[in-house]
Amino acid sequence: AFFGFNSADLSEEGRHSLATAVPIIVGQLEKFPLLWKKLQTISVIGHTDPKGTYEYNLQLSQDRARRVVEFLSASEDIDESTRATLRRLLVAGGASFSRPHPACADQASPECQQRARRVELRLDLDDNDMRKSLNQILQAVVKSRTDGQSK
Repeated sequence: AFFGFNSADLSEEGRHSLATAVPIIVGQLEKFPLLWKKLQTISVIGHTDPKGTYEYNLQLSQDRARRVVEFLSASEDIDESTRATLRRLLVAGGASFSRPHPACADQASPECQQRARRVELRLDLDDNDMRKSLNQILQAVVKSRTDGQSK
């Protein structure tokens, strides 16, 4: 998504990109039932450039994320079925300037500051199976150490 300096208003280019890409992504995810069943949320994380205070930029980044969620859940450019799915999955949050754009080494350059004014969408999967597996591994490690100490 694209934003101007000190603004949470989604640009026309950003609106078009979201209305085009997100339904395709959701449609592709639905084709993989094992993955789709594990999808808990789609986190929309807003970001800012490093100008201004952390606190001010935190609010701005949250506003950007919220605007994207509002757009995706209400846009007439996205079919109602996909909008309903998005309403169930989307959550918004802000990161201020704490996570610079990964492609930018020089955070002060105008190009990097523009890239910093962004929103990222992250798929959050249910990781209960992974937790159970890790717990079993840890229990096996503890047991092997305990058995080794008692010998």
